[in-house]
Amino acid sequence: MAGLLQACIYGGLAAWLGPRWKLAAGLAGLMCVVQLVGAVGVLLGWGIPRLARWTANLSLIGAAVLLGLYVQAAVHVATRFGAEATAHGQTSLLVIFAMAPWVTGIPLWQRSASTPPETRWPTRFPVVLLAALALPVGTRAWADRPAERWAEQPALLEAAEAAFATWNGERQALPSGDGPAVVLLTPWRNGRAGETVRGEGDNLGAALSEALPLLAPASGERRALVVDVARTRWSTLGGRVGELGGLGPDSNRSPSVAWRPGETRNQSVAPEWWVPLPVLGRGQHPTSFDSVIVDVDGATPLHMSWSSAPTLDADAALDAAVGGGDMILHNMSEEGRYAYVMKGPSGRQGGGYNLPRHAGVTWYLARLALRTDAPRFHEGAAKGLAYMEQRTTDMGDGRAYVSDKKRKDGKVWVGTTSLAVMGAAILDHPLAASWGAFLASSVDEDGAVRGEMDQESGTFPAQQLNPYGQGQTVLALAILVREGHEALRPALERAATYMDGGYAPGGAARLVVLDEHWTCIASQVAAETLGTPHGEGACRGYLAEQKPRTPSSTSSLRASSGAAGGLAEAVVAAAHTLGDPVYIDRSAAFGQHFLDSVYRPTDAHFLGTPATLMGGFRDSPYKLDVRMDSVQHIGCALLGIEAILRGTAHPGNHP
Repeated sequence: MAGLLQACIYGGLAAWLGPRWKLAAGLAGLMCVVQLVGAVGVLLGWGIPRLARWTANLSLIGAAVLLGLYVQAAVHVATRFGAEATAHGQTSLLVIFAMAPWVTGIPLWQRSASTPPETRWPTRFPVVLLAALALPVGTRAWADRPAERWAEQPALLEAAEAAFATWNGERQALPSGDGPAVVLLTPWRNGRAGETVRGEGDNLGAALSEALPLLAPASGERRALVVDVARTRWSTLGGRVGELGGLGPDSNRSPSVAWRPGETRNQSVAPEWWVPLPVLGRGQHPTSFDSVIVDVDGATPLHMSWSSAPTLDADAALDAAVGGGDMILHNMSEEGRYAYVMKGPSGRQGGGYNLPRHAGVTWYLARLALRTDAPRFHEGAAKGLAYMEQRTTDMGDGRAYVSDKKRKDGKVWVGTTSLAVMGAAILDHPLAASWGAFLASSVDEDGAVRGEMDQESGTFPAQQLNPYGQGQTVLALAILVREGHEALRPALERAATYMDGGYAPGGAARLVVLDEHWTCIASQVAAETLGTPHGEGACRGYLAEQKPRTPSSTSSLRASSGAAGGLAEAVVAAAHTLGDPVYIDRSAAFGQHFLDSVYRPTDAHFLGTPATLMGGFRDSPYKLDVRMDSVQHIGCALLGIEAILRGTAHPGNHP
C-alpha cells in the first residue's frame, strides 16, 4: 500500500510538472512507474525484500536527481535572468524543502524495512545519492555554455554602410575588421524580410564578400539591409532576449526575423518560469549577434532587434512622452475615441475598448497640453473629454458620473469618473465640479470609497473595499481641491486619512500587497494639497514588494513595458514625495527601459504601416502591440522622470 501511495504522489507530481517542466515531469513519471512495478511485485510475492529494496533505491536516486534539478534551476533563474527573477528563484529553493519529504519519505522507509540491520546503510549508497543530487549541476543541465565566440567588430557601422552600397550596385571597400567573422545579411522591403544569407571569412570584409553575392537583387521601396555579426554561439540556453538568432550548416536566422509574433516559443526553465526563445530551424544553434540596420540614410545599431535608444536624459524623456502623445493623436477618431490597441508589426488597429482607460489617456493628453502648451494636445484632450461628456449621466442634484454602456448589471464604477475628472480639472472643464461632487458622495463616513453605485437607486451599497479605486478617487479629489474646488476638501480629508488607518496598517504589516500604484500617486498629490503624504505606508509596502521588477541592464529578460508603466508612475511619485535616492535611481532605470521600447523612425523598415506605431511603446521584443493605457502610464511616468532629471518641475510634469 505504501508503494501505491508513493506512486500516486509521483504521478500527481508528474501531472503538475507536465505543462511546466518536461524534463522534471518525465523523471517523476518514471519514478511513478518504478513504484507501481514494485508495489505489484510485492503483492505477487516476487522476492519481496530484494524488490522493495531496489524500488526504494531507484526512487531515492530519482528523487535526488529531481531535487538536484530544482536546486540547479532555482539558482540559475535567480542569478541568470536579473533582479526580476530573483524572487522566483528564491521561492523555488523554498519549494525544495517542502517537496523533499513527499518524494523521499516512503522510499526511505521501504529501504530501511527491507534491508538487514547489519547492511542497512552501507557507505556507498549515501555517496550514490549525493552524486545523483549533484548530477544536474555537474552536467550543467540548464547552464549557459558558450560553444564558440567571435571578436567584437568596432568597424561594424562602416562595414554595414559599405555592404549596403555594394548591394545597391555602388562598389565600396569593405573594412577588414578584427579577426575571423561570421555574418548574416537580411534584406527588408516594405516591412517584410527577405531570405537571410550567410558569409564566413578570416576577417569581416571577407565574410561580407562571401555573403553579398548570395543576396537577392536590391529592389522595392523602403528597402534596408540588416547586418548581424555573430559574437557567441550557445549550446543550450544563453544570450539576451531579442539578440538571439540561429546559426546552422544549412539555414540561418537573423534576430530581426526571429523576434516577431509567431516566431518565438516559451522554454520552461523551472516550474511556472518560462524563457522566450526564437523558433530555430533543424540544426541551428542559438547565437548572439551584434546587429545593424542600414538604409540610404546610414547605419543604425540595433538593440534587442530594434533601433538603439539614446541614453536617458531630461530631453530624451520629454521627447518620448510627447512622441507617445502624438501616437495617440494620430490614431484618434473624429468623435474623440482613441485606438485601443495598434497591432505590431502590421500597424493595423485591433479591437476592444475600455472607458476607464480612455479617461486615463485623456488625463495624459491634458498633462502634455500643460507641459508643452501645444494646441494639438489641448484639442486632443478636449475631444477625449467630449467623448466622455456624451456618456455622462446628470443625477439632477449637482452630481454627474461617466457610465460605461457595456455594463449590464446596473452598476456604475466610480473609478471611471475619478480618471475622467483629473483631465477635466486641470483643463477647467465645466463637468469637473459635478463629476467631483459624485466622487465626494462615494466616500462614506469612515473615509472608505464605495467603488460601485447602484444606478436605479443612486446609492452606494456597502461593499468590499477596493484599494485600487480608493487610490484613484483620492487622487482625483486631491487634484480637484488643488485646482480650487474647496467644497470637496472634507471628503478628500476623510478618504486620504482612511489610507493611513485600517486600510493599510503600516504598509509592511500587510500580509498581501495589492496593486497600489494609484495610492502612491495619490500620496504625492495629497502631500501637496493637504500637507501630509497620506497612503505613504501602503505605497512603501507596494514598492518593496515590487522591487524585483525594476528593469536591469544586466538582465537577459526585460520587464513588459505595459505592466511596468503603472509601477514606474508609483516609483516616480515616491521619488518626488520622499526624495529617497533609491526611488530616484529606480525611476532612471524605468526611464531607460521605456526609451528602449519606443518605435523609432529607423524601425519603419520592420513595420507594415509605420505611421500608426511611431512613438508608441511596444510591450517587449516579441510582443509588439501598443495599447493606449500602456502609452498613458509610460508617458506620465516619463513626464515625472523629466522633472527628476532636470531638478525642476514644469506644469504637467506632476499629476
